[in-house]
Amino acid sequence: MFKKRKKGMILGQALADALGLGTEFMTVDQVKKNYPKFPYNFSDIVDDNHRNGWLKGDWTDDTDQSIILFNTVKNNLHLTAKEIGIVFSKNLKRWLEKGLLSIDTCGVGVGKPVAWVLRDENYDTDPYKASKTVWETSEKSLAEDGAVMRTAFLSSLEIDWEKLKEIVISCCQITHWDSRCIACCLFVNYIIYKVLRTENVDKNFIEKIFNEAYIEVCKSVKKTKNFSKYLKVDTLDSLNLDNPYIRCHTKSPFRCFIWSLKNYELGYETIIWEIIKRGGDADTNAAVSGALLGAIFPEEVEKNINLKDLLYKDFLFETFSH
Repeated sequence: MFKKRKKGMILGQALADALGLGTEFMTVDQVKKNYPKFPYNFSDIVDDNHRNGWLKGDWTDDTDQSIILFNTVKNNLHLTAKEIGIVFSKNLKRWLEKGLLSIDTCGVGVGKPVAWVLRDENYDTDPYKASKTVWETSEKSLAEDGAVMRTAFLSSLEIDWEKLKEIVISCCQITHWDSRCIACCLFVNYIIYKVLRTENVDKNFIEKIFNEAYIEVCKSVKKTKNFSKYLKVDTLDSLNLDNPYIRCHTKSPFRCFIWSLKNYELGYETIIWEIIKRGGDADTNAAVSGALLGAIFPEEVEKNINLKDLLYKDFLFETFSH
């Protein structure tokens, strides 16, 4: 079941990411105007200056960075977590300059906060210092979603949780120093780590791992800045995902993830389209939940009508086949 759920997680994220690009950075009103009917196909995605940066059916930087992070960790498990983070920092910068070498020419779509860190004068010699400096320059307020968007694939590494936890923290801190980013990454990875390794998912199981994940975060992150508030989500509409002031905050995809977890019985497709309808950083919001729901419902992802038009599936299968 592990291999089946792993494949569902990978395809579930990549597909949700690619479909979410269709409404990325739109308001709810703009979504309704551009897409009067849901669900849409890749061919329906509007042509504009933002979306024309990708071929229709391609995933975005969210999945690009997820692949880079996964490969970096998988190939360097003999190193310490801090050392793995440093290797990742180099691979991340190489991606920005050259893309995923077999399918891209440069990294497209990278968020401003990550770009600020990569351009900091300390990045090449001490990426952790660069990340912390950028965060401190923001008066310790910068907590964007660029770390939580790329972390899910790490859950499929066949290592114990304690080792994975240290790696998740270090690879988050390379570009996102804020404790809220770390907390979100840990929670997401713990949940998916457990889902991948179970035969059956039901409400009791979800409640159990939800409580365990919260304990892990509280134990591992000293200052969580009211993290418990992120766990209380009534409706997607209450999240105001298209609000330009919060749409790229780590809490937006994370709270979508919490809503998806609590409402998982609705299924992959229903939940992903509900998230995409609400615009904002839709590809990221959908990608993080897509990884979770793909792991829970791998068969549903495989039957999704848009999967046949998702680009580079062979590249994905080759990357995660070992």
